[in-house]
Amino acid sequence: MQTYLKLLTVGLVRSHSFYLPPSYFGTILPITATATIMYGLLPALVGGAIYIVSTVAFFALIIHLFSAFLVDLYMAASLSAIMLVTLFIIWVSTSFRINYEANFKRIRLHYISRSAIIFLMMWLSNKLFDLDITTNTKFLEIRLKNYQDYQGGIRDEQGKREFAREIYTDFVRLTGLMGNDIILYGFSAGSFEKLLVEAGMEKSQIKVFKTIIPSQHSLVYGKFERNFYIHIIDLRSIGTSRGLVKRNNVSPLRPIK
Repeated sequence: MQTYLKLLTVGLVRSHSFYLPPSYFGTILPITATATIMYGLLPALVGGAIYIVSTVAFFALIIHLFSAFLVDLYMAASLSAIMLVTLFIIWVSTSFRINYEANFKRIRLHYISRSAIIFLMMWLSNKLFDLDITTNTKFLEIRLKNYQDYQGGIRDEQGKREFAREIYTDFVRLTGLMGNDIILYGFSAGSFEKLLVEAGMEKSQIKVFKTIIPSQHSLVYGKFERNFYIHIIDLRSIGTSRGLVKRNNVSPLRPIK
């Protein structure tokens, strides 16, 4: 009896449960975007639409049944669609808030679910996600702004150092805003591991996996073929993954010149 009372009081809602609403679109959108590169725009849109329609139908059936058939299927489907629109707005607003408050120069972040990362790593690289995490670990998808400038447009070393320095500043702003119990997922044509090292990260904090996507698919980004890579970036400090020290009190970056 005491257990039930605790579940109805202190155990009713946990703080990290508020990360669940953005996770729906934090799962389907990254997978759909990757499927677009893998199979093409039309198959990805069809697959994404089938997934969303199936979700609407499922929740409509749940609402219809739990209302003891008082809510008809048309109204239940409308309520289910409204719920999905609300989830999308939550995902957009949470991602927008991070980017707006941090005012990044070179990176853009979006919420991504751990389920999406696990699925994409298995699907594209046949690798397992094996990092230690907590219930408070946040997962974000990272995209580099104007990354083509670094790959081919910036020829002088000073320009490349400035690019890396701006990414370093963005990481400092991110950890200052959200702490450093963060894991970033990056998917790109061509690896940006070297750029991250130049931006103050240790190689041990970065895991790079080559994907099965053919290199010629990268021509949608430019005229040069590049292999596609998955990057798993652990912003948690070296030696803190098992709770040896308090994560938010240790910088995950080494100073750069």
